[in-house]
Amino acid sequence: MGVFKWPLFFVFLWFKVQGFDGSCVVIPCSYNYPEPGKQITGRTGIWHTKTNDVIYHKDNNQIKQEFKGRTELVGDITQKNCSLKINPLRQSDRGPFYFRIELGGYNQYSYRNNEVSITFISAPQPTVSVKEEVVEGQTVSASCSVSHSCPSSPPEFTWTHSGEKRFQSQQLTDGQWKATSVLTFKATKADHNKRLSCTVRYKGGLMREQASNVLKVKCNVCALWSPVLPAWSILCFLTESYQAPRQRDMALIPLRLCTLNLDLLSSSSVWQTTRWAKSASHSL
Repeated sequence: MGVFKWPLFFVFLWFKVQGFDGSCVVIPCSYNYPEPGKQITGRTGIWHTKTNDVIYHKDNNQIKQEFKGRTELVGDITQKNCSLKINPLRQSDRGPFYFRIELGGYNQYSYRNNEVSITFISAPQPTVSVKEEVVEGQTVSASCSVSHSCPSSPPEFTWTHSGEKRFQSQQLTDGQWKATSVLTFKATKADHNKRLSCTVRYKGGLMREQASNVLKVKCNVCALWSPVLPAWSILCFLTESYQAPRQRDMALIPLRLCTLNLDLLSSSSVWQTTRWAKSASHSL
């Protein structure tokens, strides 16, 4: 049968995908061909280098030695999905590469005009997001996100704080995926002035760490005691700033209305000897 140009629809249509040494990369790929009008007896997907070396074939003996055991067709070839995984990725795996389909009883075609290359990047730093001003006892939701190129082996996340964790994944462009770890916990005064850190371990062992800004935890319903004031005075400083309390900010207010910022304890030398006491521990 004569060779003719088939319509071609590669899903990615990005001529470059990104990855980093030691991890893995998946090249998203889909192909198309004219409907044959008869039954196809078999499908063989092959990936080549620009110089026609075979980097993937279902017959392992046909694969170039340096790619043996490292390439896998992760797409369903019968559904016109020709996505290729290279694992682990090496600096020499830059391409360009192209896909070839052989349809039993019909035709074969090499998509040479749709080559793809791999661009090497450094392992990305994660991004940590969290509400930095919270009230004691409030549920805090923090997220740690990073892009990667290995959906079958996504990054592993480790937090410096305990809590409930859940994982989310989203496909981006250029052969990249976004992995996100969401941490949920109850804020306590022990979290005040602390940083929340997230460490990411990529496929291949590379690790990256990122810390949030300092958490500010406000105390909800507190009693304040100070030896420089009448014994067991209940005071409330109603302030939205983090400055030292002034005399005119003080008021004798019922305990149930008292909300203080924990920064007040360390913002002035006068208050260095001040300590917190929960309302349940001392009677008015």
